[in-house]
Amino acid sequence: MDPRLTLYTTRSAFAHLAAETRRNCAGDCCLFFNFLWQRDMNSCSDYAHSQFG
Repeated sequence: MDPRLTLYTTRSAFAHLAAETRRNCAGDCCLFFNFLWQRDMNSCSDYAHSQFG
């Protein structure tokens, strides 16, 4: 896990939210980070194909 994300979830206002709210937010964050990761993978793939293909 990213140290900055850990710091956010343990030391910010996020840490003081109700357990259910944290759980829901964590699920949303996972979806968002997966989206960013997939977008980056696609961008890298598109870039490689345009440069070398």
